[in-house]
Amino acid sequence: MTWEYSKDPATSDKDAVRFLIQDVDDASPIVQDEEIDWLLLQNTNIYFAAAAACEAIAARYRAAATSKSVGGLSISYATRSDEFAAQAALLRAQGTSSGTGVPVPVWTAGSIDEKEQRWADDDLNHVDVYIGMHDNHGAGASGG
Repeated sequence: MTWEYSKDPATSDKDAVRFLIQDVDDASPIVQDEEIDWLLLQNTNIYFAAAAACEAIAARYRAAATSKSVGGLSISYATRSDEFAAQAALLRAQGTSSGTGVPVPVWTAGSIDEKEQRWADDDLNHVDVYIGMHDNHGAGASGG
């Protein structure tokens, strides 16, 4: 497992996720590069990937929900879990409001000829959803 951060989130989605979850200290890494790479494959944008990372981190802290004290220093893992869960909610809201989490059509036919040419192309992955797919004007109200 590896951990790298360039300190420039604009250079890679992985570094952007690290920045958003503030996993930027190489002395105490939280999430490995390979885990972030997987989260980026599973999510539609960096905000959702970062939110998923925060949720995983929160779950890790919840599982360890104890408090530790050494001298005058104490830490509560339950508090850390709550903090990461709250950050996940904020990141999900950012991902939704940025518009990048909303699916948009990739292509629409400009004309009937273009549509027919696309349907005739065997190399394309044809979508099984189309306007009028449920039209059955001869059927009764119950569909039968």
